[in-house]
Amino acid sequence: MTYQGRVSLIVLGGSLLLSACAAPSGQGVTWAQVTAQAVKLSGKPTATPSPAVEPTEQAVESTLEPTPDLYRPLPVSGDFNEAACRTFPDFRMPIERTMEDDVECGYLLVRESHALPDSRQIRLPVVIFKSYAEEPATPLVFAQGGPGASTIDTYGDLFLMGLGDSILETRDVVLFDQRGTRHTYPDLMCPEMDDVIASRADEYQPPDVLQQMYIQAVADCHERLSRQPLSLSAYNSVENARDVEALRLALGYDQIDLYGVSYGTLLAQHVMRDYPDGLHSVILDAVVPLQVDVAPAVASNAQRSLNEVFAACAAYAPCAQAYPNLDEVFYQLVADLNENPATIPIIDYQTFETYETKLDGDTLVLAFQNLLYSAEVVPHIPRLIYDMHYGNYNLISTILYVYHVEVEQTFSVGKATSAPTTSSSTA
Repeated sequence: MTYQGRVSLIVLGGSLLLSACAAPSGQGVTWAQVTAQAVKLSGKPTATPSPAVEPTEQAVESTLEPTPDLYRPLPVSGDFNEAACRTFPDFRMPIERTMEDDVECGYLLVRESHALPDSRQIRLPVVIFKSYAEEPATPLVFAQGGPGASTIDTYGDLFLMGLGDSILETRDVVLFDQRGTRHTYPDLMCPEMDDVIASRADEYQPPDVLQQMYIQAVADCHERLSRQPLSLSAYNSVENARDVEALRLALGYDQIDLYGVSYGTLLAQHVMRDYPDGLHSVILDAVVPLQVDVAPAVASNAQRSLNEVFAACAAYAPCAQAYPNLDEVFYQLVADLNENPATIPIIDYQTFETYETKLDGDTLVLAFQNLLYSAEVVPHIPRLIYDMHYGNYNLISTILYVYHVEVEQTFSVGKATSAPTTSSSTA
């Protein structure tokens, strides 16, 4: 359960009329030793500065032309098999909900390639939170970002704790994990990455060495997955969109309200193009346009947002007085930590064990890239920078756990590297 997911859910429950989140955007990368490749390998959801542009019919046709039989809208089908929520992977039913009378779990069974009826069957976990209303409105389906993040991991516990009750007062909520993510079968998880993550606690590795370790881990993961009896080319946004339509049909809904965040907005646009009749409304939160390849722009997007924070603080007298020369202090902090990494404690909030790790400047930069996703956190960034400037790393240690341990260990890197980020890609 991530802070970002909690904030997204609370905002969504307010009105179901979300404005698109202000995502990191812009140009002018100066991040120390951070490359688009490294950010992509870190497995973090990204957003894009450009507004969504509805693709024209001509553009869609030219995009799909290379593979017309496999990548065009087509009728889909799938079966929903119920399963006990108590036996669901990592889905913890609280005591007050042990009767399971308002939560339904199961698996959506679809073909790996919807256009090939003889392709293998894959299994996608589904959790349905039933509405409290006697006559529920159109159900709300969540499409998580990444690509590669687990929708159930991100939002399941929040609804179990009652943080989504304002939504359930009017409609069902459907959480499903997209093909290739953590709880699906088959999954495209990369345990090879877990070894790299664990090595951070055992022994400090310089940024360039750590990056090469990540690259090798991804290569090893790809080689292992390539030996399995699955078609990696089928784990893409077009097939993802077909899964959404198959889910709607299998659950018997006439239409759905579709909420997509980050990569989920790209998936939602594929559904809008291919299966518009099954949609009642769509919410795009932190839009990824179909025609934009987001990964190369991650660093420059984050740089522009950080520049905005520095400028806002400098322009606001109380902030400028309390935290003068914020940009200079930050970049000096990054340089100092790259030269002499700080030893900080990390608490594993699943086991409550504490261990020490090294914080260098590049790791700090990646942590700040994630902080910039949340408008609620941004006002605290000046104080966070100055706390570290004066040797206080308490808050950043918590942030490092959330983003670099909890998120990475539940993130499907194989899915992230196989799903397309633009409409011109199919694998």
